[in-house]
Amino acid sequence: MGLAMEHGGSYARAGGSSRGCWYYLRYFFLFVSLIQFLIILGLVLFMVYGNVHVSTESNLQATERRAEGLYSQLLGLTASQSNLTKELNFTTRAKDAIMQMWLNARRDLDRINASFRQCQGDRSQPMMPVSRPMGPVPNPQPIDPASLEEFKRKILESQRPPAGIPVAPSSG
Repeated sequence: MGLAMEHGGSYARAGGSSRGCWYYLRYFFLFVSLIQFLIILGLVLFMVYGNVHVSTESNLQATERRAEGLYSQLLGLTASQSNLTKELNFTTRAKDAIMQMWLNARRDLDRINASFRQCQGDRSQPMMPVSRPMGPVPNPQPIDPASLEEFKRKILESQRPPAGIPVAPSSG
């Protein structure tokens, strides 16, 4: 009643194997090497990607510093834009005022040129001589000394200060 068994099959006897100690040591060293490789790989990965908290914190601080710098730059540019807008408005008003003055000067110049052209036109026309009597010039009215004295008195009275204002004595 025995079953036929193959030599080295799955149901072989323990004492009858042809495998030696080196056969098992070879697998032992293979697994030890595999474990060492996995440990080294884990350490390398930990060194590269490990300590995430410190790098994340430094990246966060760098981002905060950059955001603060950009915000201060934004404030500076906003103030600069406000100043430039005010200066532009001032310059625009000055330009408008200068343009208005230029237009007024242009109108005045056109009027002066028109008057000048009219004068030039009047000059080119022959002038009529003024007729004078051919005789001697009549004598002027004689001046009455009494009316001359009256005239002097009126001029002196108009030069006097009013009665309420004191007159400073002349030093001379």
